[in-house]
Amino acid sequence: MLLDEEEIERRLLERREVARAFRAQRKEVEDMREQDRLDRNAAKERQLQEAEELQVFPGIFLTNPICLLAPNVSFPSHLFSSSSFHSVRPTFSFAL
Repeated sequence: MLLDEEEIERRLLERREVARAFRAQRKEVEDMREQDRLDRNAAKERQLQEAEELQVFPGIFLTNPICLLAPNVSFPSHLFSSSSFHSVRPTFSFAL
């Protein structure tokens, strides 16, 4: 069966369109992967910067190690000045 020139041209254009759509989708996926890689690298850089800042100012967290976990809880100051921790109940203050 011989195909006329019109049918051959139509099939060729159809294949070209499928190939173009595939290349566009592939480019989109590659761009998303590249952006994800850049985001992960930026997050690693931020984590390293934060770790370095904590090493520069370690005393901030040694005076009250739970200050980040429970900011509304206060402990007697002698707990943090002695070499051992005593079993003293914390005092809770709730902000309403």
